[in-house]
Amino acid sequence: MMNRRSISTSACRRTAAHCTRRALQRGNIHLRQAIALKKRRGEAALGALITPTELAKQSYRDVLRAEPGDWDARFNLERALRLLPDQDDEASGPTTRTQ
Repeated sequence: MMNRRSISTSACRRTAAHCTRRALQRGNIHLRQAIALKKRRGEAALGALITPTELAKQSYRDVLRAEPGDWDARFNLERALRLLPDQDDEASGPTTRTQ
């Protein structure tokens, strides 16, 4: 017979995995919306791109906080960052490597 503690522990794991998977799916939906907007409107879509892209980046970051090794979230975050870089990345400018 399973004790109450083992049942609640497995339920928590399932719930965390479920929440992580849903966050990844939410990010994918937002990223697809942003990519579709960019294809339809081109550079004129910049203002409209901000909201879905920022929501996608936040979802992927949430997934990576919970599961740092999730390569799907890491890859998709990189795609979202290429579409709309973070402001602090743009402010620092391109980095040059000196040896």
